[in-house]
Amino acid sequence: MILCADKALESSSFAIACRESAFIEQSGQCTALRHVIAPGANNDTLQQWLLEPPGCDHLLITTSAIDALENGQFSALLPEAPRFSQDKSAPGAPALREILKEDGYVIAGEQAEHLSLGIRDAEDRVAWRIKHRSSPEPDEAFTEHWRRVVLDVSAPPSRAGLMDERNQECIAAWLLAQQPISVCINKAAVVDAEALEFARRIWERTACVVFTIGDVLIPATTAQARPQDGEIFGELVPRNLLDTHTVAPVFVPSATPSYAASHTAENLAALADDFLNQNFRGGSSPPPGVAAIVRACKSIQMQGYCLAVWNYLQDAAVGPRRGISGSSRDILWGLQRPPIGKLGSTWLRVSANDSFDACAPVLTAFTATNAAAQLRISVHPHSSAMTKIKQTLGDALLDSTFARNLTEAHFENEVIKQKPWNVVRAADFSSGTQATTANVHSFGLVSHFITRLFPFGHVKSTRPDDPSFRRAFAESPKWLRAAIRPPPHTK
Repeated sequence: MILCADKALESSSFAIACRESAFIEQSGQCTALRHVIAPGANNDTLQQWLLEPPGCDHLLITTSAIDALENGQFSALLPEAPRFSQDKSAPGAPALREILKEDGYVIAGEQAEHLSLGIRDAEDRVAWRIKHRSSPEPDEAFTEHWRRVVLDVSAPPSRAGLMDERNQECIAAWLLAQQPISVCINKAAVVDAEALEFARRIWERTACVVFTIGDVLIPATTAQARPQDGEIFGELVPRNLLDTHTVAPVFVPSATPSYAASHTAENLAALADDFLNQNFRGGSSPPPGVAAIVRACKSIQMQGYCLAVWNYLQDAAVGPRRGISGSSRDILWGLQRPPIGKLGSTWLRVSANDSFDACAPVLTAFTATNAAAQLRISVHPHSSAMTKIKQTLGDALLDSTFARNLTEAHFENEVIKQKPWNVVRAADFSSGTQATTANVHSFGLVSHFITRLFPFGHVKSTRPDDPSFRRAFAESPKWLRAAIRPPPHTK
């Protein structure tokens, strides 16, 4: 959560939003607040914000989970919440309280004489740490402390320090490295053009699936996403760890069996045959770059798969779509380009034994969209695929790629040095279009293949009809668009 106001925590609405985000289901929610950037924050304001936010009618502690449900309480401490002094990872291990204090956290109740009787229930159950800086360091990770209310705070001296261009880059780099599910930015006023522009720039440089913009009257929390209204949700990991954990990012709504589904050989062959016969079944003919890739594929099935990718992008990569009419929030959702800026490139690695067919789906996806310039290609010196890559992409596109002849060791060193947003290896698609190490079906559904390459999700305003929000975000170049589609106008 980012609060775009001087002395932000003195605002009762911001304080309540932060309390609710930090305590939601006692921090067992995947979108619970773990880090906040709040200009002017200090221990006194933070203690009031977490423990006694003015105007908050939510109980700090509830008698049971059932009572919480009956009373609509989603952000209260459960009575069985462990106290940090009794919370140990194993017998004989130091208590969590000792670990937190050693790391510089303040434990609620350390100044118990200043707390009301009801607030004393939070003693030893809530902790926070303030660092007087404008943003976290890009590589700085936080222990999650699942089911514990533990919060880190970056406190720039002022709003001006928060919105500095260099600090925007630092915030974006941290969000890319840590990949939280949800980000929210709260403006100091309903009309705050500077903060809205700040929010747009952070969103364009990152790839978070839930991004919410609020204001001092209707503040945003981190814990809000309604897929049924178009607020597309997902479970994502940092892109460099994707293949360690999953075949593809999970998005909601989607059918769980679809992640193990695949196109049949007959289906793909039929698509390839239609292409040869100029039968596009209601769609548009592929642009010249995509057609050249299809013709260069040796496998009939891979030809069909590349065409399936193109067909999908015609329908899905159309820029932003609006949320459900009548929603209490103004929502834009859809596929997006990789993060805009120096940290947003995708590297395709082509090793010595990789065929052109293994590269083809990735080349198709980028060639077919406005993300083409963000692809960099690294080719092993002994790769036989380079000739076809040059023939199909042409020199104009290759000039903007990373097509240097690098050995595997040199390539890995470059990855460590330059830290691209995404590294895609053709070897992962050598027998289809899903990672072979995951032991899943070849030629997986193109919708899931595309999410391996491009971000997705939604951005929303907490207001039901927010024209300034739509103007700022709907026209952004961040939205993914198929090559044939002109940018739509969102009124």
